[in-house]
Order: sequence, then structure tokens, then C-alpha cells
Amino acid sequence: MKHTGSYIIAAIWILIAIFLCGILVRGLSNSDKGWNILSLGNWFNKDFTPTGTETIETSYSESAVKSVDIDLVSSSFNMSVGSGDSIIVKITTNLPEEKRPVAKLNGSTLSVKTPKSINNFNFGQYKTSVEITVPASFNTSSRASSRDIRINSVSGSVRVDKLTVSSIDVDVVSGSIKLTDINADSVDTDSVSGSTTIEGKIRKFDVDSVSGSVHVTTSEMVDSNSSVNTVSGSVHISIPENKGFTLDYSSVSGTTKNDFTGFTSNHKTRSGKNEYKNGGVKISAETVSGSIHVEKN
Repeated sequence: MKHTGSYIIAAIWILIAIFLCGILVRGLSNSDKGWNILSLGNWFNKDFTPTGTETIETSYSESAVKSVDIDLVSSSFNMSVGSGDSIIVKITTNLPEEKRPVAKLNGSTLSVKTPKSINNFNFGQYKTSVEITVPASFNTSSRASSRDIRINSVSGSVRVDKLTVSSIDVDVVSGSIKLTDINADSVDTDSVSGSTTIEGKIRKFDVDSVSGSVHVTTSEMVDSNSSVNTVSGSVHISIPENKGFTLDYSSVSGTTKNDFTGFTSNHKTRSGKNEYKNGGVKISAETVSGSIHVEKN
């Protein structure tokens, strides 16, 4: 019986080897036709090769946009204040037209979305970036404090700078998140792989990260319970002098420091609560591997 099982396993491996050799031969014999053995597009669709890089630009009235919805695959994203009087969307890419992100206005929501297709995953030969610039009035109009921004990115960095909004929700699988000079009631981020940096006037934050350091700096004390959770990475929270808060902390491997109370954890106090003044709002910080530091700014 043992020999029979070995023969079956050997036969399976021989079949796999024959199949892989066939793939290699096909890739080599068709190299002059642009067939790339590493391109998923050649296995699931017609030949898919990069085109020349183009920039597609569209503009929208600031008064027409109440929310922004971004959904990208393998694209970097940047949003900031520009010098014009309209909202400008620039998509720079070498993808074929049918694979490019598309910008459009759905009611009062400005959306930029990548067509959902396995061909959007690649090995670095396709480059796409999305840039949105808004006028100064974006931050000063009556709509500013009620605007919501949602960003979802499978692979690519996300940068947002100098915006006033009600909320920002960022979800990234692979790539860094950097939100600077943000004025928001709430910031919610979720990252699998990549560092997270949040700076500005933040009333509430909720940060989740699997692998990557987290830095949160707010010039205004949070007024709602806030949290940072990461599996692998340090946690750094900087807040101003305030009436009081309770730090709910946990670090399996790492030290926790609270500059407001002078507390420093040891091997007996890896997790617990540390109260400043009246206790106030709760700030939760949890990491499996990494240090936690709450400091005054």
C-alpha cells in the first residue's frame, strides 16, 4: 500500500512538471508576440500590455460635491488644496482605457473607481496615480463641516492634506496612509500593511493596523472615545493639555508610557488603565509587538 501511494504521488508530480514545462514553452515561443508569462491578463483575457502614459483630467464645481468616494486597485492617491476655483481630478496611467479608474459625479458624490478585474493586479509594469485638488472654498463653504470622504485602496499609498471635513474613512490593504493638517470630527483608518500617520485637529480617531507603526497627533483634545489597535508596530499618540482622560493600554511585547501621568509600564503591568485628572474620555491603545507612547504636544 505504501508503494502504491508513492507511485500515485510521483505520477501527480510528473503531470505538474509537464504542465509547467508547457507553460514555459508557450511563454518562450510567443515572446516575439508580446506574450508575457507573468501577465495574468494573458491567462484570463486577451493580451494585456502597457500603453503610453496619459493624463485624463476632469473638473467639477465645488458646490456640486457633498462627499467623495474613492475605490482603487494598484494606484496611488493624493488629495489636497490647489490654486484653482474648481475640483480637479487627474488620472495618470499607462493602463488600457477599459482598465483605467473612472471619475464621475453620482448625484452629489464625486467617485473615482477602478473597474473590478483580476487584470488590475500586476508585477509593476502598469503605473496609475490619482490626484484630486480642491479650491480653498472647499474648506470654508457651509458644506465643509458636513462632507464625508471614503477611500479604499487595494495596493497603493494614500495622502490627504489640508482638508476640513466631517469624516475621513481610509481602508488600505498594502500601502502607507498619511493624513496631514486635517480638521475632522472623526478619522477612521484600517491598514493591513503600511504605516499610518494622522495629524491635525481631530475630535475622534479609530485606527487599526496589522503591520505598521501608527502616529496620531491632534492639536485639539479628542471629545469622544478613541482607539489605536495594531498587531505589529509601535503606537505614538500626541495630544494637548486637557481636563483628563483614561488610557486603556495593552502591549504583549513593549513598554507603555504616559507623559501626562509619568507612568511607565513594566513586566507586571503589560496591560491596564492609567487615569489622568478626572478620567475624561477613554483612549485605547493596543499592540501585540511594539511600544505605546502618549505624549503632550
